[in-house]
Amino acid sequence: MMSEQAIPVSRGKTRRKPEEPRRHNGERPAKKKNTLRGSFKSLLVFYILPFILINILIFFAVTTIPKIDLTIEDTTDYKTVDLVIKKHALLPLRSLRVTLENEPVPLKKGRDQSYSAQVTKNGTLEIVAVSINGMSTTIYDYIGSIDDAPPVIFAELGEEDTVIVSFEDALSGIDYNSLYAIDNKGKKIDPLSIDRAEDSVVFRFDTATLEVHVLDNVGNQALATFNQEIEGEELNALASSVPESEAGFQSQNTENETRR
Repeated sequence: MMSEQAIPVSRGKTRRKPEEPRRHNGERPAKKKNTLRGSFKSLLVFYILPFILINILIFFAVTTIPKIDLTIEDTTDYKTVDLVIKKHALLPLRSLRVTLENEPVPLKKGRDQSYSAQVTKNGTLEIVAVSINGMSTTIYDYIGSIDDAPPVIFAELGEEDTVIVSFEDALSGIDYNSLYAIDNKGKKIDPLSIDRAEDSVVFRFDTATLEVHVLDNVGNQALATFNQEIEGEELNALASSVPESEAGFQSQNTENETRR
């Protein structure tokens, strides 16, 4: 007779094979997915964006053109004109050159990236600004408000041995206190009347010649010698201009317009 043996049964927990993470629609495991996202963010922040930013800065630094503004102030004395130059650029300037008719104009540096200068004659103004990156800007303007020309003199015969003398001076105007004439005997003659509204005066003219002298308000001097031909009742004039600094009345021999 066979004997039965009792086989002990273990009551402990059975080990199970670890399950693989489930994949849904072919997606990677969540842990690997988070790792890749972190790597891309690091690449974007520490490599791609700095690279783009640096190239933008390099492009800006290489291609930026300096911007300058020129202001020509209104003259108050017709002898000088003040200039103000302002720079509107982030990059500093390598040089700033101002010339008037190809002659250099001294500059004085002011506040807020501005420069000032003063000119004493008319002509073409050229300003060249060069940035440290080599880019440059050139602007041109014209100065024409300085009175460097003498008055223009006209004349016509009046009644009862008189001559009506008129003047043109577009800028500073006529200095009426400087008006006088000299006849052919060397006698100084003052005007009989002055019409400031019409820029004209009346002189007595009972001699063969009359030399009229006048200054404008900045000292430019002009003279005209009138020669009267009694028979033909004609009035001929020879006008000329003399700089204020020159002595006497030697002049250019430019013929003046004569009015009858």
